[in-house]
Amino acid sequence: MKKTDELMVQPTSFTYSKFDADPATIRLMVSVFETLQDLIKQSIRTDFDIEKSDCFVRNEGSTLNIELPLSKIAKEKKHYNETKLALAKVANIPISIPFRDEETGDEYTSFGSFCRIEIPRDSYRTRIRVKIDKIVLTALLSGKLGYQEIFKPVIIEASSRYTQRFYMLCSAWKHKGNFSIKIDTLREHFPLPPTHARWRSSNTRAPEVPQAALT
Repeated sequence: MKKTDELMVQPTSFTYSKFDADPATIRLMVSVFETLQDLIKQSIRTDFDIEKSDCFVRNEGSTLNIELPLSKIAKEKKHYNETKLALAKVANIPISIPFRDEETGDEYTSFGSFCRIEIPRDSYRTRIRVKIDKIVLTALLSGKLGYQEIFKPVIIEASSRYTQRFYMLCSAWKHKGNFSIKIDTLREHFPLPPTHARWRSSNTRAPEVPQAALT
């Protein structure tokens, strides 16, 4: 049975964002949302204006600074150094986020990186700094696709990015009981390399891996 305190809310726009990241990076992204639970719950209100949120006033005006212990990201202590090496690549991972301009109602896609990372050189220090630009957080919290509830331990324990992303995708539709998705959309979502020209080839890498892990 799932513990209530391990359930969290994240914007569905993140689930449908396009990016190519390893499991450690996805754990980091989800841990950021866990830290921002109060802000996310505020953003669900119709009168919420992120531009006026004091989270940016307390920080640098246009950047949100978060400190995260590696224990929230790595599966075990023995994976700390490996996790640090993986997270060093985060700043260079492009991400596209669908969002809606709250003033005009127009829909856009934001292109950029999810965040910047500051990693201590001292191997005994186990907290990292995450810096998120306001434009990225505004796109994620625009509410264009709504919000969803996920069980964070599934993301932390998963050793495959396909399992992590497929779980988030399924969680976005669990209130409906089922969903369908175009093959081309799924290929972009995971993403699958262009060498997988046929769905039969893709099937062994993408859907079957999370199916085995989540059942």
